[in-house]
Amino acid sequence: MLADMPWVSTADINSLIEAFFAHRCRPIIVATCGSVRGNPVILPRSLLGEVANLKGDLGARNIIRGSNLPVVEVDIGPSALHDVDTMEALVAAGGIVS
Repeated sequence: MLADMPWVSTADINSLIEAFFAHRCRPIIVATCGSVRGNPVILPRSLLGEVANLKGDLGARNIIRGSNLPVVEVDIGPSALHDVDTMEALVAAGGIVS
């Protein structure tokens, strides 16, 4: 999970976890807003080695595309797409800059 996604709630995380367990912990679970994929993502243990080899700020997008595992999308709404990358975005999300 990315650390800069303040709108992701406990309920959102629980929805993703429930989907993961409902599918016997085998597919990739991706949070969406409508049909747009975002974060967080749950990857099965079978991809742990590939995740450990990630370098830089690439994320797991290429792992997901190349895995041949099923992908289950879980719509959690706008929180899947809202991240905070700038000071302005931090303040707009309710953060305090000191």
